[in-house]
Amino acid sequence: MNEWLNLKMISLANNNIKRLNRVWFPPVLENLWSLDLSYNSIIEIPKDFFTGMPALRKLRLDNNFMKTLHDWWLGPVWNHLHEFWIDKNNMTCNPDLSWIPNATHPTFFDEGMCCSPRKQIMRYFHELRNLDEDITPLEPQSPYKSVNN
Repeated sequence: MNEWLNLKMISLANNNIKRLNRVWFPPVLENLWSLDLSYNSIIEIPKDFFTGMPALRKLRLDNNFMKTLHDWWLGPVWNHLHEFWIDKNNMTCNPDLSWIPNATHPTFFDEGMCCSPRKQIMRYFHELRNLDEDITPLEPQSPYKSVNN
């Protein structure tokens, strides 16, 4: 594992990775400044995945299948990221994303768009406000008008 100590960049892009596991890496990657996990099939990130990466400045999670982005996933690295790529995922805009509009963003924040619910489709993350109120399930719409109207 000594060869990992000076590692500065890791690219696991385009590998059809579905799940991440922190044990793939040593406990501390103190010189790692760039991690590219783009163009995979990642659905979620383990809570501890970004621990032990104090120098991480560039993180690419774009073009995956993630539905949400918890602040506790990114907590260990968020405040020192310079670049963060999250676009082109399958994001459901719900209260789990309510931390994003108020968070201090990296210098480059390639924010994503909502893919659901219907009320939020095509809204950028920075446009989200009061998600607890906005994310109410929509009533199914019938293509037929009620005769009682």
